[in-house]
Amino acid sequence: MTLVLIRHGQTQWNEQRRTQGHLDSPLTQTGLQQAERLGRSLRDLSPRDFFCSDTGRARQTAERIARANPGFPPVRPDPRLRELDFGEWEGLAHDEIKTRYPEVYRIYREDPASFRAPGGESFQDLERRFRSFAEELDFREDKTAIAVTHSGTIRVALLALTGRPLSELWSLAAVAETSVSVLRWERAGWTIESAAASW
Repeated sequence: MTLVLIRHGQTQWNEQRRTQGHLDSPLTQTGLQQAERLGRSLRDLSPRDFFCSDTGRARQTAERIARANPGFPPVRPDPRLRELDFGEWEGLAHDEIKTRYPEVYRIYREDPASFRAPGGESFQDLERRFRSFAEELDFREDKTAIAVTHSGTIRVALLALTGRPLSELWSLAAVAETSVSVLRWERAGWTIESAAASW
């Protein structure tokens, strides 16, 4: 099977460099245009399943993709596809986080496998959530599933499905807005066909 992971479009808080996590902000006009453009580029796909995180920004992105592809199945929101719960960091600008939580931020950047957001989740928690989602996918060879989700979720998914440790989280390519990562399941396991690519 093929799993297509898509990051949502640009949001207001992305522009302001604020941490969103389980909180939300709407797509900007740029984000809406990104989603529409991506939707048109996906017209050659014939997915069996179409999922999205249940956050507003992921839903907005998925809705724009669906509008461009009326033959796609209905979008199915799933809370297991949410971004990491950043707890006390949510709503804060990146510079505020660095100033208020210098030691925790250092662990976040240098040792993600040991990181837990103050009042929130660890990346192990996010990995467990995503694995629960992935285990329910239709693994028949000719099937494709699309999931609109978040940058942290995509990074963790790429590592978890290919058997790599969370310590490699920041070694992966940056996951840009509406970028696409494609994984393929075969009997030997998951392989990454492309990561964080622009379509």
